[in-house]
Amino acid sequence: MSVLALPSTPLTSRLASCASSSSSSSRPRFAQPTGSASLLVCFNPKDKLVVVIGSNRLAASRSFAALDADAKVLVSSPLSLSQASEEIRWRVDRQQVEFTNLEDGCGGWENALNALSNVSLVCVTDSVIDDSAPSTSPSTHRSSRSLHALREACTSLRIPLNIADHPELSDFTFPSTHRFPLDHTDPSKGLSALQVGISTNGRGCRLATRIKREVLSALPKSIGGAVENVGRLRELAKETATATRPSLIKKESGRPLIFDNIPGEDSLSAFPLNSPVPQLHEGSPAYFPPTEPDVRSIEETKRRMRWVAQVSEYWPFEYLGKMDESQMKSVLGRYASKGIEDEGFVDSTSPSGISSAGQEGALSIFANDSTINGTASSSSVAGSSSSVGGPTTNHSLSIRPGSPPPVPARKGSIHLLGSGPGHPSLLTIAAHKSLQTATLILSDKLVPSEILALIPPTTTLHIAKKFPGNAEGAQNEMMALALEGARRGERVVRLKQGDPFVYGRGGEEVLFFRKHGFESVVVPGVSSALAGPLMFNLPVTQRGVAESMVLCTGVGRKGKAVSLPGYERGRTLLVLMGVARLRSVLSVLQSPLGVSEEDGAGSRAGPAFPPYTPIAIIERASSADQRMVASTLEHILQAVETVGDQRPPAMMIIGWSCLALEGEGDMTVLDDGKEEEKDDRERVKKWLGGNRWLVREGLDPRWAGFLDG
Repeated sequence: MSVLALPSTPLTSRLASCASSSSSSSRPRFAQPTGSASLLVCFNPKDKLVVVIGSNRLAASRSFAALDADAKVLVSSPLSLSQASEEIRWRVDRQQVEFTNLEDGCGGWENALNALSNVSLVCVTDSVIDDSAPSTSPSTHRSSRSLHALREACTSLRIPLNIADHPELSDFTFPSTHRFPLDHTDPSKGLSALQVGISTNGRGCRLATRIKREVLSALPKSIGGAVENVGRLRELAKETATATRPSLIKKESGRPLIFDNIPGEDSLSAFPLNSPVPQLHEGSPAYFPPTEPDVRSIEETKRRMRWVAQVSEYWPFEYLGKMDESQMKSVLGRYASKGIEDEGFVDSTSPSGISSAGQEGALSIFANDSTINGTASSSSVAGSSSSVGGPTTNHSLSIRPGSPPPVPARKGSIHLLGSGPGHPSLLTIAAHKSLQTATLILSDKLVPSEILALIPPTTTLHIAKKFPGNAEGAQNEMMALALEGARRGERVVRLKQGDPFVYGRGGEEVLFFRKHGFESVVVPGVSSALAGPLMFNLPVTQRGVAESMVLCTGVGRKGKAVSLPGYERGRTLLVLMGVARLRSVLSVLQSPLGVSEEDGAGSRAGPAFPPYTPIAIIERASSADQRMVASTLEHILQAVETVGDQRPPAMMIIGWSCLALEGEGDMTVLDDGKEEEKDDRERVKKWLGGNRWLVREGLDPRWAGFLDG
């Protein structure tokens, strides 16, 4: 019986919970509990007994929830079975639940419950008046005295108790829940593992139901199938290792030894999405350890699980929901068995200009189910096939590995397209036209599903496999696929986030395609370097505050550290792709030696940054779940660790422009004299409201209303 809920506090804007005392030493290091919330858990009552007291419609609802969680159900009521609700009678008739009267000569509730075996929960439902009961029915409303007796009995026996409409007597409450189907087009396939619950903590049950409807309407219809497919993908990722290396099975238990030290994909620390990963290259131990085949198998499993984590985070729900097992095996099989040097690029000496690995590596998506029947094949699942049928809708997409169908021969073209920071409304007209007229689209994984939804259903779409450590292999693969498509006469779009030439590797692709006879059309995009700060009202330049800006990356080619500029009061420093190395970047910026004191990597050209310099980390700018974490260089690392979940892609803006437009604004940063540090610390204190950091989440309501029309 899963109990999940959305936070009851608004997400639009909140300050991190730090004490407002003027003394920094008295401020708490971590967020302070507010209280009055519920502890949200997923409770597993499988094969345990749930006692439902009452036989009204609410009792039927509680019984079904328990049965759906594989619990055993005992319904107790002072009324006869003939007076119970229709659903209760139906379930008793089919032996799904048992029916009795525990109060009949039991000698008290404690004795009655103690006589039962393995009781996990008690739910009282006849504490409310059943409006659906006929007026001629006997009273079913339980007395206050009886409720308190139940409370005492359950407390004595340590059995969690829920009494409807009496939260003061209850240990737990039931949220408004929904369980998603496996396939929204075919209810007969059953339900998925995905459940959503909304709790208002007793403040408004009907409002919780309405909120639930709003949440459900905003989610893709295929999300239930997506959850099941990702779960199966995880299982396959682990099964592959034990199938190929039987020696990794423990003799005494049969449990795979390989998984003893590999955390689950859901662990927050297992495969952090925004943490640095060593780049894989020829000779890397991750692919070719010098000794011990078992070690290689462990590394392969870790890579597969990292890939599953990336799929979960970046692939659109609609595509995940349409995968079948042969396609999962194809992707995992090829990924696990080949090194980076095998992935994608083949010189023009190859007859087709592209290897078979390049053809089957990316994911090929055909949205028109009525016209496409895919056949999946790869070295790992040779001969397997799949066919997906159904109506042509945005929630019914067919996904398969393999080459797209042939098109009439014509002169192909290649567009390098920037999709902007993420929101479809920020696409340029040229970008939208390019998406609408393309026949083959090769997309980076960070391009949001809202942008991909604009692609016509008959257009083939590949999504890059750029998981951490595989940037070079995935880039080569996508260039090879684009070249092959152009040679077939396709109108190829290489879809990137932001602008193709702002750390988008567009220049490399221009030269690569030119070398092979194709001149690219570069379509500019709105760069997140400028648009990201703007979404939180942060200017990168501002008269009296920031006269210039410098744009840098936090990581160089093949994961190498880069040189960062020194501190200049009137300059804003923008760092893209650096949050994964935040600790090292902060050390480089502040170290007197101008190098990272963490790992010795990186360097700084110029004076050190003061520890009180403002910094803002902006995540998923222009998306509905965008977030800004703002603080100073000395506290930003603690702020990021405190707020928890990371939301790539992210960027940093460092300098006094972070606070220029806050509140009444401050345009006097460059006017300060001898008391510069004192004035700056006062500015920061005013900006943060006496706290060490602030967090703002979600689109501004006015901006969101404008974008949504």
